[in-house]
Amino acid sequence: MNPPLESKAPLTGGIFNLAGQYGVCVIGDHNVTYQIVVATQEQAAALLAELKEGRRKIEQVPQAAPLPTLVLQITPIANSSPSRWQLTCRHPAAGPDEPVNPIEFPSPRTPPFDRDLARSHEMAAAAQPKTEQRATLTALAMAIGDTLTALVPEPERKTLDDLGRAEGPPPFLIIDMTCGKSGW
Repeated sequence: MNPPLESKAPLTGGIFNLAGQYGVCVIGDHNVTYQIVVATQEQAAALLAELKEGRRKIEQVPQAAPLPTLVLQITPIANSSPSRWQLTCRHPAAGPDEPVNPIEFPSPRTPPFDRDLARSHEMAAAAQPKTEQRATLTALAMAIGDTLTALVPEPERKTLDDLGRAEGPPPFLIIDMTCGKSGW
């Protein structure tokens, strides 16, 4: 996926049906895709028309939510020895029919990673009123994030890097770690 870094062209978009609700997906400036869910198909069509005709800007629609640029889904492979993980890259703006090609690789788990993950789960379960506690939680999140971000395949990393250097908001990345029945 190599989207253009910036789009000053008229908005483009489409309508989809989601369990009795209708959504409008709109690609705005800087290739950011927004999703707006409304109650009826007529509302969706009217909103899309207003946006396309320039009578409204996407920033004026309070329920407009930017979609992530990339979602990395990480799942441990049950009963693998040595431990292996599966990584799936999804691009929500591409829609549900986007083909995915999961990648298997050795688990990057180490005793320090496991310790950081357990401590961050424990600390994140309650408010941290002290500045030093919040700093500790931030440091744990950064260490975990560094380990997980290293798993991003090179083409995806390049896209995120290019988007991060372009004008506009930074790319939105979600890392979804699914434990499964076997746990981590």
